[in-house]
Amino acid sequence: MAGPKYIYAITKDGLEEKYAVEDMVSQNLNRFMGWTCNAGIQSLYIDYDGSVWVANCAGAAANPNSKFQFVEKQWGYVGDIFKDTYKWKQSPVICPWSSCGCGADICLSKNSQRTKVPHNQIDNQNKTTSEHRLVAVGMDYHWPKHILWDIGRWCNYSCSYCWPDVHNKTDPHKKLDVMKRVVDRVHNEWASGEMIRWSFGGGEPTVNPDFLPLVEYMKSKGDYVLTVSNGSRNKDYYTKLAAVVDCLQLSVHFEFWKSDVFVENVEAIIAAFVQRGYGWLDIKIMCKPGTVAEGQYWMEEFNSMFESYNKQHRYLGYATCVPIRDLEDSGKMVNYSDLELDLISKW
Repeated sequence: MAGPKYIYAITKDGLEEKYAVEDMVSQNLNRFMGWTCNAGIQSLYIDYDGSVWVANCAGAAANPNSKFQFVEKQWGYVGDIFKDTYKWKQSPVICPWSSCGCGADICLSKNSQRTKVPHNQIDNQNKTTSEHRLVAVGMDYHWPKHILWDIGRWCNYSCSYCWPDVHNKTDPHKKLDVMKRVVDRVHNEWASGEMIRWSFGGGEPTVNPDFLPLVEYMKSKGDYVLTVSNGSRNKDYYTKLAAVVDCLQLSVHFEFWKSDVFVENVEAIIAAFVQRGYGWLDIKIMCKPGTVAEGQYWMEEFNSMFESYNKQHRYLGYATCVPIRDLEDSGKMVNYSDLELDLISKW
C-alpha cells in the first residue's frame, strides 16, 4: 500500500523491511503467537469502562463476546482508573493470540528470536520456530511509551462494520478530574520520566466535552497526542483541536459522512497546521466491499489536496484506503471481489 511505512521489520534472512499496519493485515503478517512482546512495558490500553490492560488484545479477552476463550480472562489486566488501583507489569509478555488485530498492538516491539529492532529493543524470552518470514517488528522511530485509550463508546455514527459493543449513544462521558488523575498516575508510576504517546479512540472522542481540556493538560506535560475522529464536528472545533494535538486521524465512513463537511474540516485542519508550523493529518478511508473504487477516488482527491500544500509548506499528511476487517476475527479482512482485491493490492 502507498503512504508512510512506519513499522520496521527484520526477516529470517536478516533483511530490513518497512510496512504500515494495513500492509501487515492485508499480507497476513500480523501473526505473532509465541513471540515476546513489549505489551505492558511499552504500552497500556485503557478500555471504554476504565479498565487498564497491557495492550488492546488483553482488553479484548475480557469481552464476553471474545472468540479467544482459551486465554485466561484476566490475562494482561493492570488496574481500574475509577478505583485508582494499578499493578504495573515488570516484564514483557508471551503472545497467546492467533492474530494481532489492533494497529497499536501490531506496532509494539516484538520478536520470535534473539533479534532486536533498533529503537525499541526487547530481549527475547521465548524463541519460537514458525513459518513466519519475519522475526522482529517495531516502530521505525523512538516510541518510548504508548497508551491507547478508548475514551468512551458514545458515537454519532453506527457503522455496519463496527463492533456493536464498542459504540452507542448512551454511555456517560468520563469527567476531566478522573482523566487528569490517570495522566498523573501513569506519569508518576509507569512512564519513568519518558514522554507518553497517547492515542485516543472511541466511540467518537471529540464528543466528550472535556476532551480538549484533557489534551491541553497532556501537552503541558510534554506528551504526544494522537486522536481519531470521524470528522463530523464543525470546522471551528477542528481548528481548536489542530492547535494542540500532534496528529489527527480522520476516518471516512461512507455510510454516514457528509463529504462537503468533511472536506471543509480537512481544509481547516491543514490551515491550522500550516499556521502552527506543526502537525500531521492522517485520513483513513474505510472501504467495505462495494466501495473500494469510491475510496480510491477520494484517496486521490485528498492526496492531491495535500500535494498542493506540500509545494508551499512542509509535508502535512496523507490519505490511505483501509480494507475492512472481519467482525469475527479482526486479524483478517472481510471478503472482497477479485476485482476489488486487485485494487487493494495496488494501494
